[in-house]
Amino acid sequence: MWITVKEFKTFINEGDVVDLSIGVVAGVAFVTLAEAFTVGLVAPFVRIILGTDGAAGEFVIAGQVFDISLIVAAIITFAIEILVIYFVFVVPINRFRARRAFDTGSDEHVELLREIRDLMKEPRP
Repeated sequence: MWITVKEFKTFINEGDVVDLSIGVVAGVAFVTLAEAFTVGLVAPFVRIILGTDGAAGEFVIAGQVFDISLIVAAIITFAIEILVIYFVFVVPINRFRARRAFDTGSDEHVELLREIRDLMKEPRP
């Protein structure tokens, strides 16, 4: 079976392909940025808040080091990433879809509206 261009456009525009691709592309694109942001800015800031020495936010149990500042920094970075993805990708796509849904009326609805318009133009007795 051959897929027509119209069917393919419908699949891309109405399916979850756009949502999935946004998630994948945005996730991949933000990995390097998030890592640099976390290591260079958020982690030092969290360490300053938790204490002044290099081991602030860390504790050792049975010889294993647990770094709480790393977890807090990752949570902050994740929240920032989700906000950026939402406002840069999701909001514009939702507005586009809403505008497109508003613009496209079915032929039956358009015909009914034309009939109503024509009836309103007729003089009343």
